Amino acid sequence: MAGHSSEPAAGEAEAAIICPECGKQIKHANALRKTRRRWGMALLVVPLLVGWHLADSKEQIRRQGWIVVVPTPVLAATVKPVDWFQLTHRDRQGRNPKTRAEHLHRRLMQHDWMMGIWLWRVGPLLEREGITVVSARDAAPVRVLRPQIQNLPKWPGFRPGQMVVDDQSSASFASLIISSIDSNCWIDNGGEWHGQIRRAGDRLLLRAAPNVINAVEELVCFLHEAIEYPERDHEARIHGQTYYAISMDHFTETDWFAVKRQEFQAIPDSFYQQFFVGGGRGIGGGPWLLQWLLYGDGYAEYLARQDCRRLIHEALMYETDTKLWIDFGGEHVTGRWVGDILVVHSIFLGRKYFDPAIERIRELGPEAVLAEHGVTPD
Repeated sequence: MAGHSSEPAAGEAEAAIICPECGKQIKHANALRKTRRRWGMALLVVPLLVGWHLADSKEQIRRQGWIVVVPTPVLAATVKPVDWFQLTHRDRQGRNPKTRAEHLHRRLMQHDWMMGIWLWRVGPLLEREGITVVSARDAAPVRVLRPQIQNLPKWPGFRPGQMVVDDQSSASFASLIISSIDSNCWIDNGGEWHGQIRRAGDRLLLRAAPNVINAVEELVCFLHEAIEYPERDHEARIHGQTYYAISMDHFTETDWFAVKRQEFQAIPDSFYQQFFVGGGRGIGGGPWLLQWLLYGDGYAEYLARQDCRRLIHEALMYETDTKLWIDFGGEHVTGRWVGDILVVHSIFLGRKYFDPAIERIRELGPEAVLAEHGVTPD
């Protein structure tokens, strides 16, 4: 039979393709490039992961309910932007959130990138409410300490990780704005106008007149410059006020600060006896003991700076004319620490007035200056 061929037709050749892994007959060669999905294994692993997550969150579930295991994107989808915006300051800062909006806000405050996405979503609401978003990150940066000990065990109820310090810097910055820029207009300060400040992580939501918003942005730039160049003091005239700023770093290279740092680097014997010999009962008496063990010199440095801020502020009041300070019942001068930056503002006084007092405190130490004025630090 002439013209007969024993080779299969093209369609028959493709139909005869056999997968070398599973042994199944494949219609098209392209099917061999597909990923083999093991849905049975996935269905087995997913419940295990969910169970592990629930077991790990058992203590949180007991204290706050099942809402703590709801993924943040799902929680955000169920919260109305207006419910989040109407939270009071106390609701936002509460330790035991009750509503979905409060739970969401707590999570957003812990992750800046989540807050950024959320503010993008509620952008139309903020615009309708006349709210301007101002970032306080450059003016009030958050510092983070990380454990010195690697591969720490994860005991039940104990999850050692990074420690955030100065996390109230944005709150201090908000207080500085209220006290120094048109303090009579802020509702937060008992005013009657429409000025209002809400914290949203390291961002501030401001409702105020355009000139006040411009003043706030100028103040952010001023503090950012003080952070970038801590070796010198800074002065600026903003919104009818003279601002004088100096960094804590101006004092940390002195002998008296080194002594203060050493005080916090030592573990008191009483805490050692109570914590190790007394079965851990002393941890309440010395809450920084465990932090010191984890974070070492970094935590001691933080505690020394925190203690010296209060002393430096008080010494500056006594070294200058105490009658001027609003803190002492005066009418002209007030000051506030924003992170590691001391900001003093007045209508009339500036660098020339405060520099001599600052240099004397730096040379002698705040405790010595207070002692000269007959004041014993607490």
